[in-house]
Formats: sequence, C-alpha cells, structure tokens
Amino acid sequence: MNALQSAGWTGVLATGEAEERMEAELQNTVFLPGWRWVARPPLAELTRLLRSCAIYLGNDSGVTHLAAACGADVVALFRKEFVSAWSPFGRSRVLSADDPDGIPARDVSAALTRRSARFK
Repeated sequence: MNALQSAGWTGVLATGEAEERMEAELQNTVFLPGWRWVARPPLAELTRLLRSCAIYLGNDSGVTHLAAACGADVVALFRKEFVSAWSPFGRSRVLSADDPDGIPARDVSAALTRRSARFK
C-alpha cells in the first residue's frame, strides 16, 4: 500500500474468511491516509464497493470475478497454470507466474498505471 499511496492512490482493503489469520494484525494497523480496511463485508456492501471502484487489484478469487462482473477495471494476479481456465471476464488484465508471490511489484504497478491512464 505504501507504493500505491505514494503514487496518489486511495483504496479499500477488503478481507474475508480466507484472511481470518490476518485480522488481528490488521486491527492494530494504522492505515495510510485515503486507505481503509473492511473486514468481511456483506455481499451487498462488497458489490457496492466493487461497482464504485475505478480499479480493482486482487488474486485468483471469487471476489476478483465478482469485481469483473460488477464492471470494475481488474488487475488480477494468477498462478500461471490457472490463467487459461479461470481468467476473469470483463475489463481485466491478468499477471501470472508459477507462484503469484513471484510477480514483481513493478509489473503490478505498471499494470495499475496503464489501467488508471484510461480515467485521467
């Protein structure tokens, strides 16, 4: 988030049951200005957030597909072997690697920058 915030981005970190282990740490996190955390939002709130966002950054998950279905401009991080079968529809850019943790931050930043240029 530091790199995104320094580039002038604001956003919401939405977590669900899969991120339950992170919640204790996130409760003690002071978020940068313009950033907030929403834990386990109800589906109606989540879809409202997704429909209102200019760009969505996420991993290979149901929420990423929901973001694309809601019309968000999506940058998705995927395991290479799953891209052909599970890429989201809609306005999406998929970055992939054998292990998504290996996708360089500069590639993610470049994809976000290219997508955001469409809104300026």
